[in-house]
Amino acid sequence: MKRSPLRPISAKRRAETDLRRELRATQLNREPYCECSTEGCKHLASDVHEIVRRSQRPGAHLEPALFVSLCRPCHAWVTTHPVWAMHHGYALHQWEATDGNLEKARRLRHPSSCRDKKCMDDHMKRLT
Repeated sequence: MKRSPLRPISAKRRAETDLRRELRATQLNREPYCECSTEGCKHLASDVHEIVRRSQRPGAHLEPALFVSLCRPCHAWVTTHPVWAMHHGYALHQWEATDGNLEKARRLRHPSSCRDKKCMDDHMKRLT
């Protein structure tokens, strides 16, 4: 009995990957600089972060309304500090991803929204 090898990527996943690549390029063209809340971060964005994880909401990686442009250090910080990300508008639960909450999350990401000295120290620490 002859066995054919499995495809490394399904046709459906390949189509999603191509679409995601186009959406990512569009996002980085629209917002070329890091959208983090740290005033000291002036890096060019290299990553596109989804504020709702793919595991929580299938297809979230294909919804431009959920995208935030971030530089690599800021993206690493947001990913490794989920509680901080929730408090600062970089992460939402799937049931919170409504238009009103997306706007609230956008306002939370603004640098002037955080006045806590400890929090601002954390913002600056992630850049070093």
